[in-house]
Amino acid sequence: MVPPSEAYTLARTAAARALQLDEELPEAHYAVAIVKTDFERDWPGAEREFQRAISLNPSSVDAHHRYSHMLEALDRPDESLAETERALAIDPFDPLINAHLGWHYLSIGKLDQAAAQCVKALNLGETYFVHFYLGRVYEERRRYDDAIAEFTRAHDLFKGDTESMTAIGHAYAASGRRRQAQAVIDELDALGHSRYVSHGYKALIYAGLGDKERAIAILQQTFEESAEWLMYLNLDSRYQPLRADARFQELVRRAGLVR
Repeated sequence: MVPPSEAYTLARTAAARALQLDEELPEAHYAVAIVKTDFERDWPGAEREFQRAISLNPSSVDAHHRYSHMLEALDRPDESLAETERALAIDPFDPLINAHLGWHYLSIGKLDQAAAQCVKALNLGETYFVHFYLGRVYEERRRYDDAIAEFTRAHDLFKGDTESMTAIGHAYAASGRRRQAQAVIDELDALGHSRYVSHGYKALIYAGLGDKERAIAILQQTFEESAEWLMYLNLDSRYQPLRADARFQELVRRAGLVR
């Protein structure tokens, strides 16, 4: 785990070099698209690169998958679903893409469909994202113990992952277990002494604790990290307690998520 400014700068340089060697290499255009979404927040540029990658290789499950994520973040759910369905048509037994369809249903509030799809994905194969998205469904249903169990399983599959740790902390906070939620915050702070940790994730836990001022302050302080999580400011329901605040809306605007 390294700072986004370091990782994505290296990725951008490598992708540019790949395109110098072969301008029609679909994986290189896909890599550029990832840099533009996760780091540069250049949505039109990312869309062009995703579409170029797909035109060069229509069977790229990865390109359809990540393009779908971007479209969902930009509040284009029908187009996002179409890309997910294209990915599933290519590989209908991929547990990750099946889990991604569950995430799509979750993001538009269709919890029954989201749960059913995540269970289907789990039957195809156990992956980090299957458990993570199923945990999010349980949390939306306020089945907090079940959510924490799924997030913990996700974390077991991807040791050191701070997103699953944050999800556990938020579930503790939302269910009123303030001491356990603070313990997760403390653990994230401790990890930050030995390796890079995106402290922006902590804003979700503070939002769950009802500490709007600290949550927004952290988002403002970490905005320039340009981490992937910024894509989901408008989409992730866990930010709901912050959405009416003008400072949060300014962050959404700065991220280019206002149509």
